[in-house]
Amino acid sequence: MFGTCGVIMIYAWNWKSVIRVLQEIHQIDLKFQLMKHPVDFTTHRQHILLGSGLSLFLHQSILLFYNINTTKHIEDQTVSWQMILGQIYFNIVYFSIVCLFFCMSYIMSFRFVHLNQTLKLRFDTSNGDRQGFLLGENSHRGGSLQERIRAVQKIANIYHQLTEITFQLNGQFADVLALNIVVMLMFSVFNIFALLKVYASDDSRTLMFSVFNLCGGLFYSLMFLPIVGLSQMVSKESKLTGVLLHKAMNNESNGALIRSMMLFSRQIRNRSAIIASRNIVIDWPFIFQTIAVLVSYLVILLQFDAAIR
Repeated sequence: MFGTCGVIMIYAWNWKSVIRVLQEIHQIDLKFQLMKHPVDFTTHRQHILLGSGLSLFLHQSILLFYNINTTKHIEDQTVSWQMILGQIYFNIVYFSIVCLFFCMSYIMSFRFVHLNQTLKLRFDTSNGDRQGFLLGENSHRGGSLQERIRAVQKIANIYHQLTEITFQLNGQFADVLALNIVVMLMFSVFNIFALLKVYASDDSRTLMFSVFNLCGGLFYSLMFLPIVGLSQMVSKESKLTGVLLHKAMNNESNGALIRSMMLFSRQIRNRSAIIASRNIVIDWPFIFQTIAVLVSYLVILLQFDAAIR
């Protein structure tokens, strides 16, 4: 209860920062619209609602079976309803926090995807070999030279804003996100150990609570995995922007336009976007290393338990 209240206070303290981030993302969307490459909000909304809806359905199914079994195995109705209301309170708050992580990761990752799509539409990013006299005959070279240079500057400005928002999110959420991932994975490992201890027990209540604690821990652990995937997408798409820009430079012949792209490439090289907690990048190697440490910890617990017996 105290931990949940503490998380609520942290988010209440940072609510202005969350609103400011959403306002900055809206400004970026307006710039995409001015460049005649608007963001597909309908598809993004459907993806977010689908992911959140499926998670909510599975979440409520686990809680429903837990509540039914609680009233069935606990004879004292006062105690059983206290347990039910307590877990409902915790899970509503915690589920909403995890959904916030998911929504922010999704929004940021697909803004970088849309930035790269805009770069592909405005400039030739193919790897095809071209002769010098064919460089001017390309559908990507619409508009005057000044308009194309301004397009590079606008894309560079959008990239700069996205990286600023990413680092702002790192300061507000990345530490809490990394801590929650480690805690939920540790909670799942502890529940696996507890279930192995009571699996052969004749006490149906203990076995039931162990099973549902494990289901709840695994649910939240699996829910964090799409967030990690979206966080890694931010890093990949940020690096892909540099790759696409260098391909576009190789397919251009105008010196002024190439110099403008070189300035943009230096910006990308000096500051690429990552989702990280201090010096820990939230990606798949981080998850695998954490799981390996926790599995080793579980093996040590089992060996220690066997030695005691």
